[in-house]
Amino acid sequence: MTRDPIVVRDDTSIDKALKIMRDNRVHRLPVLNDKGALVGIVSERDLSLLGT
Repeated sequence: MTRDPIVVRDDTSIDKALKIMRDNRVHRLPVLNDKGALVGIVSERDLSLLGT
């Protein structure tokens, strides 16, 4: 199990999430709300579709 997983918050911008993915060489990120609860998983493909 990963001790410190790379995550984004539900208010993270598309550009910032993509940068985090590229910088860390990952294709998906868990998405947390303001209470730290998992609310979803976002992928590079999801973000590229939103950005067009």
